Amino acid sequence: MKWLVLVALAALTACTGQAQIEEAFVKAEVVLPIVSDEVPFEAEIYRTINVSRQEEAEPEPELEIEPEPIFPNEVGEIMVLVYHGLHEESPGPYDRLTADFWNDLQTLYDQGYRLIALADLINNNITTPAGYTPVAITFDDGLPSAFSLKELEDGTLTPVPGTAVYILNAFYEKNPAFGRAASFFINAWRDPFEGAGTLEERFRFLIDNGFEIGNHSFNHLDFSRLNAQQLQQEMGSLNQFIRKHLPDYESLAMAYPFSIRPRAGLRHYALAGEYNGIPYNYVWALRVGNTGSPAVPHHVRFDPLNVSRVVPSDQSTDYRNVPDLGYLLRRFEREPHLRFISDGDPDTITVPSDQVHYVDMYNLGDKELVVYDRYEAYEGEDTLIEPEASYESEVAG
Repeated sequence: MKWLVLVALAALTACTGQAQIEEAFVKAEVVLPIVSDEVPFEAEIYRTINVSRQEEAEPEPELEIEPEPIFPNEVGEIMVLVYHGLHEESPGPYDRLTADFWNDLQTLYDQGYRLIALADLINNNITTPAGYTPVAITFDDGLPSAFSLKELEDGTLTPVPGTAVYILNAFYEKNPAFGRAASFFINAWRDPFEGAGTLEERFRFLIDNGFEIGNHSFNHLDFSRLNAQQLQQEMGSLNQFIRKHLPDYESLAMAYPFSIRPRAGLRHYALAGEYNGIPYNYVWALRVGNTGSPAVPHHVRFDPLNVSRVVPSDQSTDYRNVPDLGYLLRRFEREPHLRFISDGDPDTITVPSDQVHYVDMYNLGDKELVVYDRYEAYEGEDTLIEPEASYESEVAG
């Protein structure tokens, strides 16, 4: 029988060649037995087939990719975006097209930004993952296009499609690493948010889903025209309005109507005062535009009465730079050393040595300051690029 196989093999070799025979034996999973040491051809086929099978059984190990180095800068800039309403077409100067709002979220996510609750920013509790930049989103005026509810057939309340809350929830479901957070600064001269549900149900829906509510004054008046009593009435009555529907909730921030502050001697009433014998207290007061006060509590230029917010537009031209979202995103790409980069540890404030002079040493609380020399990683770079000068604030509704 062995000789018959060899004869057949010899005949096949003459017709097809050795390579085709090896392929034929591999496909048929036949291993030709070795007759003797004097038959090297059969031995070579046997060896080749078995080596091939061994290589298939042992895949090559995956190459380990070295992670990119992280250079934290926890005294860099943090953007607090300010929206009002969303529209399908023809938005006002402080509103946003619905499609553009979707694009804003995607752009921020793609460029390494992660949402942070304003309360965490105020409390300097930055848990943003290492290497990423926190960004906060706010909405003024309590408009229904920012948030409103509809009632389903089973009685469940759910955000109206196309509203900002609906979009934030949908984006979060698709990109959970981005986070879900936003603050809504409301008035009470009209029904906040409108739509289905009681005020308590609307407010509770926001809080239960990780959003926040802030004070935008009761009647949305020009604070520069009000006296001490009127300022406390505006702030205190809205504070009591929120607490009436959310007794266990404490707002931490207010936003100036029209972005206009009280007269110099009365500005402290934006954060603290008393109305009808009931005190109110807030920690931050926010404006619209670059006020020169960054949203970083341990920055030497931080002013809790004058915190900057960024308009989500792109209005810069060749002749005029507008410090809005489009401009700042391009600026941080050109000058990444100006951008806040988290170290991933909320208990430490990590900054490069060339930026340590921006740290308010008296406002670190229980945080540990960590300083490093980032130029050790960039040999030959010995020049310090200073941040650009501040722009004047813009007035908004």
